[in-house]
Amino acid sequence: DVTTADNGIDLIWDHLSGKEATLTIYIQAENAGTLAVSGDWLTLESGNVFEAGKHTVEISVSKNLTGAVREGAVTIATTNLTRIVAVKQLPYLIADLTQPSVLVGKMTLSGTIEGSVTLPCEDMSFTWNTATGATEYAVGLITPNRAMYGSDGTEPFATFAAATVGSSFSAHISQAMLEPGCEKAHRMFLWLYDEWGHRYSNYYDFFVRDEANADWRYYYQRNDGAITAAVVTGYKGSETVVTIPSSFNGYPVVAIEEEAFFENTAITEIVIPNGVSEIGYEAFMSCTALQCITVPDSVEAIRNHAFDGCNALTTINVNEGTYAYRWFQEHGFFDGEAILESAHPYADNSDEEWTYSYPSAVSALRVTFSTATELEEDYDTLTIIDSEGGETVYTGKELSGRSVVVAGNSFTIRLQSDGSVTYFGFRITNIEPAAGLIGAEADGSTELEIVS
Repeated sequence: DVTTADNGIDLIWDHLSGKEATLTIYIQAENAGTLAVSGDWLTLESGNVFEAGKHTVEISVSKNLTGAVREGAVTIATTNLTRIVAVKQLPYLIADLTQPSVLVGKMTLSGTIEGSVTLPCEDMSFTWNTATGATEYAVGLITPNRAMYGSDGTEPFATFAAATVGSSFSAHISQAMLEPGCEKAHRMFLWLYDEWGHRYSNYYDFFVRDEANADWRYYYQRNDGAITAAVVTGYKGSETVVTIPSSFNGYPVVAIEEEAFFENTAITEIVIPNGVSEIGYEAFMSCTALQCITVPDSVEAIRNHAFDGCNALTTINVNEGTYAYRWFQEHGFFDGEAILESAHPYADNSDEEWTYSYPSAVSALRVTFSTATELEEDYDTLTIIDSEGGETVYTGKELSGRSVVVAGNSFTIRLQSDGSVTYFGFRITNIEPAAGLIGAEADGSTELEIVS
């Protein structure tokens, strides 16, 4: 609120708990004049006597307040000062002491938006008042996904000449500009420029609610501003058996964003609809309760670590010959029960050992590793130590889908990793006597033989 009294103005300010505040004011002195500030915990940073001309003055709050938002009156009394621009965070004020003061940049709405919009909705308009000192303005909408729209379809952030003092101007918003599936706010903003070149910002935040898809988080893909498809970014519901919608508001779902279901420990079954072409990085990582998933033929890309840590996943409904089938096969999901295996992925700074002994006396063992077996190449290692103490070191994908022959009827596996970047680790799917390969160790060598 702004009032004029005794050649001065009263400002209403707010102050958040634990924060220090500064109120910046710009003044213009018609002649040499004075300015006095009064209010709780306020300090005028400069002197109070000013020569004719333009001046910048800082008023600081000298005490941290406790509690929530605190309001208080700041009285600025003046002599021979014709104009004051007072700038806090928001709203800001422009007051001309030669005529009734006008609140500038306060947003009002031509429609009804009480902090949120529920779809479907009518087109909306935001309206601002103008005041003395505003020479240019820029208005626009910024969505949670950083799409930007200017007033009535104009270029975002373009500036326009300000209207006559006391008039208003509006910005038009259509439903097609909104991002209903995001948790973050949309921001309708206003910039004003005064004759000194100062820019003042004001904005109005509001949320868009898609009640028909309230459990889902998603965003729209656009082409030249037109919505073409939707991408799933998260699930906030409580169901344990989940079917991802095939569309949102008529726009097809084409992808699952990275980390969309990351560490969801409640879901046991997921059905991905036909039309989804990509499953993002770590999309289902550490979904420890996930037992069953249905993946359509339309999937053409599954990014790294998408299903890492899904150790309960035993049922994968996918057609043979598809990209998804090959991906799950290559990553060991069709291996069956493991005899020995690491965590998937293994941890940083690991140094772990596993020991296996065959139940009867044999001269050598054939050990088969899953195709999913993989370490960070050159930095993380897997060492196989046979019963005679011989060691062979592997890294990267050297053991992926391969069998090695180990001398004796027992061996130890040691996995060591550095402090960054981990992969699947290892999984042993079969161990059997290496019949017919006695000659490979007849010379007493403890090196391992790679067998196709």
